[in-house]
Amino acid sequence: MKTIITIGITAIFIYIAELFFPWWIAMTIAFIMGYLIPKKAFLAFATGFLSVFLLWLIFAWLINLQNGHLMASRTAAIFGLPNAFIMALVSATIGGIAAGIAALSGYHFKQLFVKTSPLKTRYKV
Repeated sequence: MKTIITIGITAIFIYIAELFFPWWIAMTIAFIMGYLIPKKAFLAFATGFLSVFLLWLIFAWLINLQNGHLMASRTAAIFGLPNAFIMALVSATIGGIAAGIAALSGYHFKQLFVKTSPLKTRYKV
């Protein structure tokens, strides 16, 4: 449940920020959220990926509907894709991977400053 809330909060922050800043602000916010919230590396990547993937997929589809599928269909034809929805999926996937890596980087950046106890082994030295 916490992961779903984190995905929603991250997507809302990214949505608001992308109204005023360039597209790459999503990666900065994913980095910050990866630093602040997740407790595991996989969850950091997943929240970053899913928040941007879903947000950009919705954005691409809404823009596609507004212009009658014209721009995305032509762009998909240039890349040899069968239809505009595949173009939206490709765009959302690229953004999701970038945001996932940014969130994972934020998580690992946080781990640099966390003190851990020495690794316990079975053998005494």
